[in-house]
Amino acid sequence: MLFGDSPISPKELIQELISGVRSHDGGKTWSMDRNKIWTDAVKLTMKNIGESRSAYTKCYYTKAEPHMKEFLLDLVWWDKSRTEGATLACECEWQFTPRTSNETYIKAVGEDFGKLLVFKAPLKLMIFASSDACPPGPIVKEINRYLKSYKHHVTGETYLAVDFVRSPKAWIARVDQDGAIQPKLSAFEI
Repeated sequence: MLFGDSPISPKELIQELISGVRSHDGGKTWSMDRNKIWTDAVKLTMKNIGESRSAYTKCYYTKAEPHMKEFLLDLVWWDKSRTEGATLACECEWQFTPRTSNETYIKAVGEDFGKLLVFKAPLKLMIFASSDACPPGPIVKEINRYLKSYKHHVTGETYLAVDFVRSPKAWIARVDQDGAIQPKLSAFEI
């Protein structure tokens, strides 16, 4: 297998992410006017999770350290052990506001998810925030559309989608063979 063992199980990752992000905000739920606070909480939590798994993991995102910028994606865990490579890729799309149409937000999540398709890492995490006006179903459908249309899936990739609204929900798709196999997200118990 191309990637080897994953640094963390999908369930552990999602549970630690939800717990960590909530602890940064006193357990409050996501709100549309606090996008930057939530994005910063996600990045810091992901950095803590990644670096706690391995002394060789470097977490890249804008301002993780002085003068650091994103490494192609919103956040990447980079393993700097004997041979280097990404162990996790993450995109986060919070920007749903009352002024944004449902279609615009769904498209933005899909476009961000599309970046994860082409980046090689065993774990690929898409974080979004649905709302009463824009429920998760159409967002998951858009992500599945991207998964279905991509032809270069690699055995061992695991895609996770987390809806970080009031009561977080998660979906998972595992790639079990190379190529245009059309994996599909399914509900994931967290």
